[in-house]
Amino acid sequence: TKSIDVQFPIRIESAEARSWLGPGEYTSITIKVRNISTKPYGWNSTNSRGTVSLLLWTSALMNFVPQRRRFLRFQIPNLKPGICVSYRFNIQMNPIATTRLFANEEWGVCLHLRSKLIEYHRHEIKIVPRFIPHKRTDVCLVTSKHFTNPNFVAWNQVFVDLDLGYNVWDIERYSGIHDAKSRITWVGTVSHLVFPTFQDEKLQQQLDFAATCLHIRGTPSDPMLWSDNFLGYGPQHGILVTGCKN
Repeated sequence: TKSIDVQFPIRIESAEARSWLGPGEYTSITIKVRNISTKPYGWNSTNSRGTVSLLLWTSALMNFVPQRRRFLRFQIPNLKPGICVSYRFNIQMNPIATTRLFANEEWGVCLHLRSKLIEYHRHEIKIVPRFIPHKRTDVCLVTSKHFTNPNFVAWNQVFVDLDLGYNVWDIERYSGIHDAKSRITWVGTVSHLVFPTFQDEKLQQQLDFAATCLHIRGTPSDPMLWSDNFLGYGPQHGILVTGCKN
């Protein structure tokens, strides 16, 4: 016996967007659609074998722009045999997303052939605030992909109870513990760095840079080491607060 692969003539090659986005910020979703057949498709194709459309959606805290709505249908006009076409759609994170920092919002795309669903993709975008440069604070909270909304709520309450002002530096957003592509830096703007988790390998590898920066800033104040089980996150979460002079 010989197996035969049966495929739809149209498929989504890729569906991509940034994995993080701050409140009020914009990004683009890029969808690549490929015609793997020898026949043309699309509403504007000569001798078309059928219509092809994309139905895109987002969860409550995101909207497509400039349409300002959560659902968007796009009719693909022309898919020639064997070609791959890329389409881009812009979305915005709602400014009120500040109430849901480090939560995940969803977006997805459905591919329809002749009005029938043939493919479905779902993705997440994490709500990550931007670091505010030149803002002098007591604490810089260094976050990673493992940091969640419940984690943030707990740490925010700690800082409120201690009457500490803080800024947030996310190593996914800034590609590490320092941003080599711009002049944005936390160095010289904070008294303490807080690392809520050491799960992230990227963070572990770059901690030596943080130590160097602290050394350059002057003699560190007395560091505090809090227990691994602080805030109840379990032994995989090491929590370290390191002080330095401003």
